[in-house]
Amino acid sequence: MNLHLVAGACALALAAHTSLAAQASFTEIPGAIACTDITPDGATVLMTNYQTGDVWLWTAAGGLQPIGLATSAEGLASDGLTVAAARPVGSYEMASRWTLGGNWQDLGGLTPGEVGCQPFLSSSFDISGDGSTVVGLAWEGCHGRGMGAERDGCSDDDGQEALHLKPHLS
Repeated sequence: MNLHLVAGACALALAAHTSLAAQASFTEIPGAIACTDITPDGATVLMTNYQTGDVWLWTAAGGLQPIGLATSAEGLASDGLTVAAARPVGSYEMASRWTLGGNWQDLGGLTPGEVGCQPFLSSSFDISGDGSTVVGLAWEGCHGRGMGAERDGCSDDDGQEALHLKPHLS
């Protein structure tokens, strides 16, 4: 088994597995890049440059693959094909989900017409292993509420199955 370490932030996870450390190789990627998530098999790493907003997926075979801009990208599904992020949309920052086809789905707020707490409408903090649920925070005025966005069988205009925000905690 060959392991590739792509960012210093991932070193702590590897250090705990001394038997794996001897098999590791290191790949330095310059720029203020943070390793924000990794698939369970270590094959795909989610990376964010907080200075520029650039977000990438990294694999040993494909290297860095840009997926767009986000203020934060924190969650990667187990198969490495779906990302949870918060990104600028108009004058707001909102929870979004990216899928392999390069499609971004902006998740909006809890209520239609909600103004949030400028500039924040919603944020995503993580995604389920199968990519079907995004969890994070949604703003009602300047009061944050825990939220989840789940598949509900409905489709967007383009036929893609959509996630829709639902409050989970108060």
